[in-house]
Amino acid sequence: MSKIYNCTGHTIQIPNMVSGQGCHLFDEKGKQFLDLESGVWCLALGHSHKRLNQVIKDQVDAIMHAGYCYSNAIVEAAAAALRALCVFHPKP
Repeated sequence: MSKIYNCTGHTIQIPNMVSGQGCHLFDEKGKQFLDLESGVWCLALGHSHKRLNQVIKDQVDAIMHAGYCYSNAIVEAAAAALRALCVFHPKP
């Protein structure tokens, strides 16, 4: 970590995390830590979630990013699912 610019101002507490499983992280010696910072980078689903990892791998092989000017079935399905979760009250 000596080569990484510390722009956050946080001190590195655990220097070499090498893997994660669920809500735990593991260092190079195999020591287990409870990950209390995963929400900082939107990892609320945990580490190494088998189903989620497979979905991501499948999507990487298909298309990485649709941008703002393109669409596909996944974008449409995600939009429909989000809309169904939202309460919408149009103005008269």
